[in-house]
Amino acid sequence: MQTSGVQSIYRDGSNLVREALEKNLVDELVLSWIPVVLGSGIRLFEEGLSPSRWRLGHSRSFQSGIVQASYRNAHFTEPHAECVGNQA
Repeated sequence: MQTSGVQSIYRDGSNLVREALEKNLVDELVLSWIPVVLGSGIRLFEEGLSPSRWRLGHSRSFQSGIVQASYRNAHFTEPHAECVGNQA
């Protein structure tokens, strides 16, 4: 798709997002917080998802109180051990 000029794809749905995260296909997460305390709800990430490292790209707030943050997957932004030599 990138060779066709596609730069971004927005997809939603917990199963699709979880599968993409498990396969390390997600390079950016954009999370939004709405200031409402529900007491319960749907989990953002289910148990069993492998840990991954994310770096804050930017954040912003809106007059409505919503806060939005963009995180970049460290896998796509940091050199890999095999590329820079194993420091063991």
